[in-house]
Amino acid sequence: MAMVVKNNMSAVSTLNTLNKNNSEMAKSLKKVSSGMKVNGAGDDASAYSISERMRVQIRSLGQCENNTETGKSMLKTAERAVNEQVDIATRLKENAIKSANDTCTDDDRKIIQKETTQMLMQINAISYETTYNGIQLLTGRELGTTTTYFDPTASAQNNNAGVNIFPTSNGGTSHSSTNGIYGYTPGGTSNPDRTYNFDLSGISGLNLPNDIDGQGFSILCSACGQFNSVKFDANMPPGTGTYYPDPNGSSADAYVIGVQGLTTYSDIEDAIFNGMLAAKGLPPTDTSILIGNHSTTLTKDTNGYTLSRSSADSYSHFVLYNGFKGKMVTEQAYHPWGNYYVQGATKSSQETRLQFPNTTLNILFPAADSDWEIDPTPADFPTEWSNDYANMTPAERNAKWQDEVWPYPRRGALASATCVSTRDKALKFLGDVDQALKYLLHSATTLGAQCQRMDVMNANLVTSDESTQASESLIRDADMAKEMVGYEKNNILTQTAQSALAQANQTSSGVLNILQ
Repeated sequence: MAMVVKNNMSAVSTLNTLNKNNSEMAKSLKKVSSGMKVNGAGDDASAYSISERMRVQIRSLGQCENNTETGKSMLKTAERAVNEQVDIATRLKENAIKSANDTCTDDDRKIIQKETTQMLMQINAISYETTYNGIQLLTGRELGTTTTYFDPTASAQNNNAGVNIFPTSNGGTSHSSTNGIYGYTPGGTSNPDRTYNFDLSGISGLNLPNDIDGQGFSILCSACGQFNSVKFDANMPPGTGTYYPDPNGSSADAYVIGVQGLTTYSDIEDAIFNGMLAAKGLPPTDTSILIGNHSTTLTKDTNGYTLSRSSADSYSHFVLYNGFKGKMVTEQAYHPWGNYYVQGATKSSQETRLQFPNTTLNILFPAADSDWEIDPTPADFPTEWSNDYANMTPAERNAKWQDEVWPYPRRGALASATCVSTRDKALKFLGDVDQALKYLLHSATTLGAQCQRMDVMNANLVTSDESTQASESLIRDADMAKEMVGYEKNNILTQTAQSALAQANQTSSGVLNILQ
């Protein structure tokens, strides 16, 4: 090897090795001091990217766990409040039973009424005062779609000009009601018929079914004024119909009958009968229908259809009106709950909806014209019935099911300052309280079930958090024993390189001996 003084390649090579050893030792020292084998993208770009995504997920899961805990806390707050309302409603039932007992005097009932009024006010107060972080939990309501109901107190709706459902050529006496809707009494007012050949030939010259769409007729009891109304809907298929009882509980009611595509009056007669069967949930093989609850029957036979009255009293005949008594009203309705959302991390748990029931007096004792969407639809009723409903008519069966199973209260309840002031009012209030208790127990059950859901959701999040942390640790955490071995190795190599560099620097000094 040549002896040179300008470029000491041995020293240069040793210096490079020393720098490399210093760098490796610094990396080892960083891993040991941080506890991580990947401290930045420069250490391992793909591992850094994967582990950083996992870190984001871990922090998100942690927040979601907190969300489920706070969600459960909200639910428990609401559940405790509803339980208090159940206790109060139970006391209201006791008061109603006490007031309905004839051992109580009117003075006793006044005292019972005072307590009842205060208890009702407290139920409302609990609903408005139950809050979580300033949020009222038991007063919310959510906009529904629309609700349609029959208002029998509204003015009669005359048919369009030329639409006379019943022909007058088969006899009878013309008759007009106080609100001007045209009709007639079959057989005449002096000797009225209690049976009537159900004849709709008066519409034979019309453009069917368009001309009768939205038009209808009514069957009135001349004695008491109760009535049954029918309206045609050209957008509903024939054989379908919807029944609308009077929300105020009287015997007035209405049917909406599908006549889509029908062009003859005989087909429309069939559609009326079959639509009523469907609306009442009766078998299609039935040949007789009690329309409403007021002794008016529509019967099918080989000659067509017959309308009859079961009463033998001469004053209790029916009057047929070419128009719709009452009015079908469609309004915006509200669901009796408010929705709050718990934000989860996974797609399946994102925006988990929690329903908090409205438990104010407005829903516990809903008025007949309230805007709550609480009435069951035909699709809500069971398709198979237990033995508890045996030997009942469809109407009785549906009413029993709504009272006992359907979670929402019946309309027409009354919670006032006189609800137990008399025996009759107390009996009415007793049934209303039973409906309110049914709804409150349903609400408490729903809140409790959602608490259990939060527990399961939280447990799943904890498991996901643990699994993700384990995966992130495998990628990023340093094996301290292994890293210490590497650090000691690099430390020794560095010290060795330092000694070698010192020796290499001595090589050039040997040239001075030659030059002396």
